[in-house]
Amino acid sequence: MYQHDNRRSGHSTENLPATQLGEDWTYHSSLAPHQAWYGPAKWDAYAGIRGLKSMRNYDPAFHVTVVGHSLFFGSSADDSVHCLDSRTAVEKWSFITDGPVRIAPSYLDGKLYFGSDDGHAYCIDAETGRLIWKFSPSPEHRQTLHNGRFISFWPCRTGVLLDGGTAYFATGLLPWKQSFLCAVDAQTGKPEGPGRFVRELDGVTFEGALLASSERLISPQGRVAPLLFEKADGRPLGSLEGGGGCFVLVTEDSHVLHGPGNKTGWIQESSETDRSKIATIEGGNAMIVRGNIAYVLSDDTVVAMDRKERKELWRHTGSYPFSIILAGDALYAGGKDAVVALSADDGRVLWRGAVSGRAYGLAVADGALFASTDQGTIHSFRPKTDTVATPLAAVGTTTTPDKPLEPAQPVLSVNDPDLLGRWVFQEDQITDRDVRNLAGNQDGTVIGKTTLMSVEGMQVLQLNGKSQSVLVTANLKSRDLPVHQMTAEAWVRINQVLEWGGIIGAIQDDGDVENGWLLGYRDRKFAFAIAGKDGSGRLTYVTAGTEFELGRWYHVMGTYDGQEARLYVNGALAQTSTLEKGPIRYPDRGFYEIGAYHDANEHYRMNGMLREVRVYRRSLTPTEAVAHARENAIQGKRNFQLAAGPILEFTGLDGAVVRWETNEPVPTLLEWGTDESDMRTISDDRPKTRHTAILENLGRHRTYQYVVKGLVNGELLETSPYECDTFFNYNLPPVPMDSQGADQQHSRVAEEILHRSGVTAGICLLLGSDHGKLGLELARRSEMRVVVVDTDLARIETTRKALQSSGVYGARVAARWVASFSEIPFTQSSVNLIVSNPFRADDQIPDDVAAIAQLLRPDGGVALLGASADTGAVAAPARASAWIQSARFVSGVTGTSSAPWARFDRGALPGTGKWSHQYGTADNSAFGGESLMGATRTEEFEVQWMGRPGPRAQPDRNGRKPSPLSANGRLFVQGLHRVIGLDAHNGSVLWSREIPALQRFNMPRDCSNWCVDDESVYIAIDGQCLRFNAATGQVSKEYSVLPGAETASAHEWSYISIQGDQLIGSTIKQGNSFTDYWGGSDAGWYDATSGPATYKVCSEQLFSLDRESGETRWIYRNGRIINSTLSIGDNHAYFVECRNAKVLASPSDRVGLPELWENLFLVNLDLGTGKVVWEQPIAPVPGEVVFYMACGTKALALVSSGSKSYNVYTYGVTDGKPLWNTSFAWLKDNHGGHMARPAIVGNTLYVRPQVFDLLTGVLKEQTIPGGGCGTYAATLNALFFRNSNVTVWSADGGESSSWSRLRPDCWLSTIPAAGLLLSPEAGGGCSCGSWMETSLAFAPIVKFK
Repeated sequence: MYQHDNRRSGHSTENLPATQLGEDWTYHSSLAPHQAWYGPAKWDAYAGIRGLKSMRNYDPAFHVTVVGHSLFFGSSADDSVHCLDSRTAVEKWSFITDGPVRIAPSYLDGKLYFGSDDGHAYCIDAETGRLIWKFSPSPEHRQTLHNGRFISFWPCRTGVLLDGGTAYFATGLLPWKQSFLCAVDAQTGKPEGPGRFVRELDGVTFEGALLASSERLISPQGRVAPLLFEKADGRPLGSLEGGGGCFVLVTEDSHVLHGPGNKTGWIQESSETDRSKIATIEGGNAMIVRGNIAYVLSDDTVVAMDRKERKELWRHTGSYPFSIILAGDALYAGGKDAVVALSADDGRVLWRGAVSGRAYGLAVADGALFASTDQGTIHSFRPKTDTVATPLAAVGTTTTPDKPLEPAQPVLSVNDPDLLGRWVFQEDQITDRDVRNLAGNQDGTVIGKTTLMSVEGMQVLQLNGKSQSVLVTANLKSRDLPVHQMTAEAWVRINQVLEWGGIIGAIQDDGDVENGWLLGYRDRKFAFAIAGKDGSGRLTYVTAGTEFELGRWYHVMGTYDGQEARLYVNGALAQTSTLEKGPIRYPDRGFYEIGAYHDANEHYRMNGMLREVRVYRRSLTPTEAVAHARENAIQGKRNFQLAAGPILEFTGLDGAVVRWETNEPVPTLLEWGTDESDMRTISDDRPKTRHTAILENLGRHRTYQYVVKGLVNGELLETSPYECDTFFNYNLPPVPMDSQGADQQHSRVAEEILHRSGVTAGICLLLGSDHGKLGLELARRSEMRVVVVDTDLARIETTRKALQSSGVYGARVAARWVASFSEIPFTQSSVNLIVSNPFRADDQIPDDVAAIAQLLRPDGGVALLGASADTGAVAAPARASAWIQSARFVSGVTGTSSAPWARFDRGALPGTGKWSHQYGTADNSAFGGESLMGATRTEEFEVQWMGRPGPRAQPDRNGRKPSPLSANGRLFVQGLHRVIGLDAHNGSVLWSREIPALQRFNMPRDCSNWCVDDESVYIAIDGQCLRFNAATGQVSKEYSVLPGAETASAHEWSYISIQGDQLIGSTIKQGNSFTDYWGGSDAGWYDATSGPATYKVCSEQLFSLDRESGETRWIYRNGRIINSTLSIGDNHAYFVECRNAKVLASPSDRVGLPELWENLFLVNLDLGTGKVVWEQPIAPVPGEVVFYMACGTKALALVSSGSKSYNVYTYGVTDGKPLWNTSFAWLKDNHGGHMARPAIVGNTLYVRPQVFDLLTGVLKEQTIPGGGCGTYAATLNALFFRNSNVTVWSADGGESSSWSRLRPDCWLSTIPAAGLLLSPEAGGGCSCGSWMETSLAFAPIVKFK
């Protein structure tokens, strides 16, 4: 069973001769694992934490169970359990279910037990795969969509645990629905007899393999802590302390270990009996416990510990972070493309083997080691007599790139008696992992692999930001450190920003206790931190005023003379501070480390390169700073400025095309690879302005970097590095052609269906099976997932076997049995194309097809019922007429007279709206016309779909970024450097683009960078607007800011709105949009009450372009337009502009001057002519925090937040004259309590917490709950916002309700449109850790009746 036993110990007594292992066979699944949840978030940008741990990582590989010579595994890709011969990998049999199988099967007495996402637990014969029983506790069998697959609302993702003749398992998915814990007779599958039960539970989820001790059951819950239950009756005992995670282990002495928790991760040890906390193991990913010894696996180490003494016994350094087991006297750990065997006694490397992908699953049985990877491969290793053990020196030590290193340069001597440390990173100064200290005896030790490469004739150390750094000592008292004065300097290149980055330091920064020193960087600025004994009592950071460029070499130096701290960058003084005085105050304990920020509770590693690092016991002079900056001079390449792009589009599963533009015709090349030691080149010597490069053979879930280089005036320039992360490749696997080629008749019919319907993407429902042939052809010729349904169970079973041999079953084509075509249990309003199979001789289509038509997706869903002339089958015209009449939708008949089709086209649902701009429409009202059929409580909604895009696509929850958009039944999500187009009704990813320049934050002080209409998506990027086809993602037109103007290159496109045939835009100076998302309230969270985070972005001019030609229609220039007030309604543009001379003369369009609140005018422009209709001087209370405006049909509402109060003003739209004003106190001065904005529905104005009559100012009785961080979106009857969870508030009754553990972002990420409540994932990275981190859409329940 999974992890060997019911305690999930991962410990077997079987002992392999590890040093003799060799590859036996490799099994390649045609499909990679299809994980339930794609994550975690890449980082917590607010807290400055990278490398967040996955807490729902229970199904990244096909975990195996091995009994005798049979190997069993469940597949999340093809919904099956497979049995292979463990000696040959030949398949014996497979058993197909109605959903993914995520946990390895359990074996007992010739039977195999497992669970499926179809909501059932199964028992089958282990020898033949014959079904013995299946059981589902759920009250209904209606299915929802998860990552494009129809699954039960109560999937079984715990596996099946067997103990004492009882089979235990659980089903459940959503914390706001009930879940079920089950104990059934293992022989019969019935909950009958002592200790058998079905217990219904509220507010819990079951995610990961179930465990058992003698008296209790323990269940992981994914992103929240595990639950304990009485084994006898399923009575809940409560949850453990600590965070979530699907690693759970029960020790023989009744302790429960679980993790890895959130943030940087930990494993918590608790008592099983009373759930009390015993210990916390920081940084652990997984553990093995044997008696008194615990083996802890982390990202870059395996450590053996004495459990009682809490004493380290030995430590192995190496990156094998994904899995660990113990078999006999050897530990086996899984890494990226490799597995390793270590001696359990001393950590010596015994053997290393290569695998394809990340080795998440390990098992030892039947005399072999089996490794399962995220690529869908299973590797078998057996003892081989001719195998030679891999020596220790070959594992985890010095490596060099594929390209040979250039010879090491002679190291020049430095004759300075005050030099304490000098570490030069080249091969003659490094032995194994020891880096020689040329100034003394403080050698450094490379943690992880030592990767050297050549840059401009010099060897440098490359650090990956994950598992590599150079540790000088973990005991500060044992080393010679500067005391009264000091200098630290480095020749360094940073490739990735960190909130807390370290180059070299000996630091403690634990909140209230701050000691030591650090040369490093904060975000994109170099910094030198120092704590003096007679200083501030804390660390003082001396931070550069300007940002450094990623990928460029710098000399950085920090000095301290006991009175003043100085920071130099490239020899120039960057900043000083006199806050610290006296000797340096060191912590009692800490780390002296190069290439990392490392203290007791934080360890952030540098992604970049180092040539040399030095530390002195004196403060070097400014003259020496200049001289040293010239040493080791690595110039790097000058920055290559592109005119547009790059834009990366994934093509197929392993390819991508990159497009970019240059200002002048020049030859360019693109270099790409996994890192700088593995770069490949694609070159084009032809001078041109539009450039393309095709990347091939990209690995799954791999991160590559690429740079563009151009030959300009004889000099080769290069861009900063860009990222190509194949995690965001949403392409479906292609349907391969079988050896016989395509069936010509089925091919022609499939082409006819696609041509007649015009539908090529999303979900197709095929009514009736012909052994899967037509379904396969429809999938092959489109980008649809096809689900074949039939009322004949035998035919479905035959169809499944035929489709499984295609290699795409589950991912592209699936087959399901249904009792009747009038009772198909799939989510309503979700299917793009419904087709009756013309190859079926027996007609299963009822005369009344209303139930079938209800499955059609609104906004363009198509049904074709009838026949094809190609098949010779004929559907009677009378039947077609009956179908049309019963379908209740506008429809018509197409096809030949002898074989008519009845066609149904489903339009938009009544009362639906759009969300085409940041706040609904361009009027900023936060209302896009959506009614959601009057639903105002969570219980009036049902989940329509869930899944991707997950948290990794987003920058974080805190940046107050642009909202998602929706029009014409599509949903558009803007992530970090990417945009994703989805089908709003089923979550199918229609297209995606990776755009490194796409980045804008702080919406409360600016405006959004995108908008949509029914056909197109318009995105402002730097000095352009790109128009994307909404259905395909292809760029259909490019618009330039200030077309033809000489100053265009100095400006960027700011405001954007599409108004019929006009594209409205505004300009600001380059670099004035907010693009940071890293940091707290005064930085990337933008929650401050004053300072730079509150400065208002103000446009210099407003303009209109012709949507089709791009020609300028008009330009308005006068004052500085405050972007957050720009509102458009009824063919008029309204805004507030400042005409103060000092503001007009400001060199920045990010304005924080007090004069911004002087000489203000409210302006109305005619949108057709750009002429002023009226303008009014206004004098509102200064909006130091936020300043917004929204437009109603009869009045404008202005909200100015400052001086601890909201100040609300309204003006008539016809003349701009004041109507009424009021003020009231903030809810609070943090978490958005001071940033409420106006929302308008009809004549009702919402400014949280107050509700007003828009025209009279009369205060209404209802009060909006306080909420947290974000703003709100409105329907006719409700507001939706973040109040810890996604919350709905009834505008009529004033009641609120919420969905547990569903968190939106810190501004606006849940929108009502297309008859749905759309909530794409945007809360990822939140330190609280319990949130579901998934995209969802909710539909009013009336749709399901």
